[in-house]
Amino acid sequence: MSSPRRPPTGGQARAERTRNAVIDETVRCILEEGFAPPSVRHITDRAGVTW
Repeated sequence: MSSPRRPPTGGQARAERTRNAVIDETVRCILEEGFAPPSVRHITDRAGVTW
């Protein structure tokens, strides 16, 4: 049996929030603009993060 995961702290938490924001905006882009490949720049601009 594996031990329960500890909640992320510090840099890990920030990285997880950034990753989630990018994934969320990718899904929104596809839903709003279709499946034509959105650029990374477009997604990160919408997510409010830098790449």
